[in-house]
Amino acid sequence: QIRLKSEDGALSEVALGANIALLVTEKRILGFDGPSGRITEERFHIREAVVSSGVNELIGVVATNQRVIGFAAGHALPIKRRFQLHEAFETLRVLGTTATVRTSRRILVFQSSTGSWRDEDIRFN
Repeated sequence: QIRLKSEDGALSEVALGANIALLVTEKRILGFDGPSGRITEERFHIREAVVSSGVNELIGVVATNQRVIGFAAGHALPIKRRFQLHEAFETLRVLGTTATVRTSRRILVFQSSTGSWRDEDIRFN
C-alpha cells in the first residue's frame, strides 16, 4: 500500500506497466516492483524537477534536470546516473527491455536484465 504524505506536494504522474509502477510527486518517486512486491522511494534534490518519464512492462525511468533514475522489475533498488556539468537532457525512449536517454553529451542505456546503466559519449567529428 502506498500512502502519500502532505509534504510530498502535488501528484504529478502515475505510470503503470505490467511489472513496474511509478508514482511521481513534487518531492519524490515511489516505485513498485511487481515481482518482489517491494516499494522503493527516491527523494528529489533541491531544485530538481522531472523533465520526462516512461514505463513499460519491465522498466520505468524518470529523467530530471539533474539525473536519470531507472527502476527494473526484479531489482530491489532504483539505479541512478547524475548528469555531468553543463549536460542537458534531450530525449527519453522506453522500448522493450531498454530505456535510452539522450543528453547533450551522452547516450545512456538502461537494461532491464541487469538493472544497470551504460553510457556512450557522443563524439563530434
